[in-house]
Amino acid sequence: MRDANDRDWNLHRNILPVVIGAVRDVIVKLPTDEPERSGGYFCLLERDDLAPTAMVRVGNPAPARLAEYLSRAGAKAHRLRGHSDQEPSSWVTRNLLLGRHYGGAIRAGEYILSFSGLPELAEEAAMLLAAWRLGWLTRDQAGVIATLSNNRFFLDNTWLIAHART
Repeated sequence: MRDANDRDWNLHRNILPVVIGAVRDVIVKLPTDEPERSGGYFCLLERDDLAPTAMVRVGNPAPARLAEYLSRAGAKAHRLRGHSDQEPSSWVTRNLLLGRHYGGAIRAGEYILSFSGLPELAEEAAMLLAAWRLGWLTRDQAGVIATLSNNRFFLDNTWLIAHART
């Protein structure tokens, strides 16, 4: 039987509210012409684990796309884990010609955070914001990752910087 102080329980109790808050903070900044983009799936993968530590529905994703978002969140995290530790985000491993490799996952310390359900750069911004708020990335590290994808959503939103550790 699991103890209330078990590492996994603490991980979920401390991480999920931060991730949900980061996704919410990014969703409210999305253009209003994308009302169906109001949620998706979050995947947390530890560097050496095959199975996700967490796979959670966040917000109100389009019902017709639930299976797609669930699949993509996990696929992005696993694809990034399969690449060199020098690759900090799934943006640099994407392949749109295949139509199935997308940005939206990042490395942060011992973890890979991935999200599917928003526009690609918004997904990456939410994961960068969550990792920053959790103290898993510094401002400079998050900026380097955002620069690789030219993520103007993250880099140009000063509100993200002002409220990164709220």
